[in-house]
Amino acid sequence: MNKTFEVAENTLQNPEKPKNGDYCQSEFLGDVNILLSVLCDGVGSNACDWKASKIGCEKFIDEFKIDTETNIIQRITNSIQKANQEVLLETGACEG
Repeated sequence: MNKTFEVAENTLQNPEKPKNGDYCQSEFLGDVNILLSVLCDGVGSNACDWKASKIGCEKFIDEFKIDTETNIIQRITNSIQKANQEVLLETGACEG
């Protein structure tokens, strides 16, 4: 059975910042029949909020796909914790 999803993303960028701090990423995990959509809201007062949001979404999805042995609530919790840890450990420059 084919499944079709339409995912729409929209956000408002602060006109005083060079990049939008919000980031959204979606992925259909067909093997477990889950449409995963993650939104990280940028912190407007931080110059690199866009980078933290992007890393947060990417790491959340990466961890969620790896953690297949626990229930959905625990998978979400584990993924949030891993994404948060990765954002806090990021030391790279703000360019991008």
